[in-house]
Amino acid sequence: MSVSPPNRARSPANASHRVSCLVDGCTADLSKCREYHRSHRVCELHFKTPAVMVRRQ
Repeated sequence: MSVSPPNRARSPANASHRVSCLVDGCTADLSKCREYHRSHRVCELHFKTPAVMVRRQ
């Protein structure tokens, strides 16, 4: 029987990398935002905006 190590929370590969909003021209820091905004990489302000430009698309 093999014993596997306990599951541990994984940290990002580059934990010092600042997560910011993907919307063009926005530099909002998402590190203190809700998990939803961090996972979609869009700040709360742009989340509520009907249309935004991401990488000029």
